[in-house]
Amino acid sequence: HIRGVHRDLRVLLALADCPNANIYATSGCCVIINQKWESEKTLARLRLGILGIEVLNFMVINYIVVGNTEETYDGVITGTLNITIAVSLVTWSASMLLEIMQLVGYLSEGLGKRYAANPRYWFDVFVAILSGAVNIALLFMPLENNDDYRFRTA
Repeated sequence: HIRGVHRDLRVLLALADCPNANIYATSGCCVIINQKWESEKTLARLRLGILGIEVLNFMVINYIVVGNTEETYDGVITGTLNITIAVSLVTWSASMLLEIMQLVGYLSEGLGKRYAANPRYWFDVFVAILSGAVNIALLFMPLENNDDYRFRTA
């Protein structure tokens, strides 16, 4: 038993980069992973919750915008749309903050190349930028333009 081994970045990187998948079946590795998961579980659930809210919110926005023509927009629908846009901007801001914190963490530990070489992180950044673009478009776009093909594509 080595105290704090689950917090040692070198050990965690060695486990992550190990080409032998059988290492994960060892009891020592399982203990290290379980200990690390206990400290990361809350943040992982928070990220999942934010993403779930973001997806549900975009579904509500889509229902409001697509389900109503220009003639049927009234104060209630406009107010509801504004609330969903505000929720969307808050969840997007939280997602961006977490992504920036992750990038800063990689850079502060000298792992910038590892971050840049992983397609998963590029995809996360792409999704965050696209979500932000849709949010900003919704914020500034008049409701009458919801039939525009550029909006429907985004």
